[in-house]
Amino acid sequence: MDEEDPGPRPSARFAELRKHKKSEAKRKEAERLLGSLEQRIGELVEISNELKSKGVDIQLQDYMRFQDLMSECLTFLIIIEKRLQKLEGTFVEGLYDKFDQLVVAIWSILLKGALRFFRIISEEEHLPLGSKDVFARELRSLHEAQEKLTSERYVKRVSKKMNKKLEKAELILLEVIEKAPGLLKL
Repeated sequence: MDEEDPGPRPSARFAELRKHKKSEAKRKEAERLLGSLEQRIGELVEISNELKSKGVDIQLQDYMRFQDLMSECLTFLIIIEKRLQKLEGTFVEGLYDKFDQLVVAIWSILLKGALRFFRIISEEEHLPLGSKDVFARELRSLHEAQEKLTSERYVKRVSKKMNKKLEKAELILLEVIEKAPGLLKL
């Protein structure tokens, strides 16, 4: 006697449907977070452009405002990446691509902003008060930016122009270190 397979039991179908809805909700949340991060990156670009327009009139507090928002964006990246890791199968499609674009954008903006600030600091005969902490923080950030932007995952997304900025950042840091070696005595 050949019996037809009745398929999954109703409880199994219900559990699968619930899992599917949960995954859809997680994806929507990840998309919302990516959108929010993209908006914050827009704000970061505006602040970076303000730094550029101030030129030699830049103040430490201007740069700290940039750094605070940058720190917020980098923290946001960690949160989003953890959410993406929880998604499976088709629910994650396309999200990592968007995430990777935003990672490169953030680190590129950090690099540009830091270069502007360091260029100005390197031209000063005496470094402004509080620059020791900023310098130490930026040294770590630039190192991290270089590691991130040259990693296998992101290297294809980084332009030649950005690679030149990475090299330039190293040169400026060396110049600042030469002017104020005491900064490294933390």
